[in-house]
Amino acid sequence: MSETKTNSNKEYVFLLFVSAQSILSIRAIKNCRMILEERLKDRYSLEIVDVYEHPDRIIEEQIITTPILIKKYPLPEIKITGDLNETARVIEELLI
Repeated sequence: MSETKTNSNKEYVFLLFVSAQSILSIRAIKNCRMILEERLKDRYSLEIVDVYEHPDRIIEEQIITTPILIKKYPLPEIKITGDLNETARVIEELLI
């Protein structure tokens, strides 16, 4: 599973690392999409990366657990682990 909703003109760039079809990863994908659509509409790009399909990305991004959402841009880079079910906390931590 590698999925990208991307456009180079987006104001926010996110990576979501997941582990195949684990329950936590499925929830994280759903919650992430909901939060980003609600808060940012068409102003973001989201790349969903399955660590089993792209193990090289684990090293590149220094991933030690999944699921993990990374806000790459705008800086500062922010990482949030878990299924992202605490919407208010996710919004606060991502500064969105």
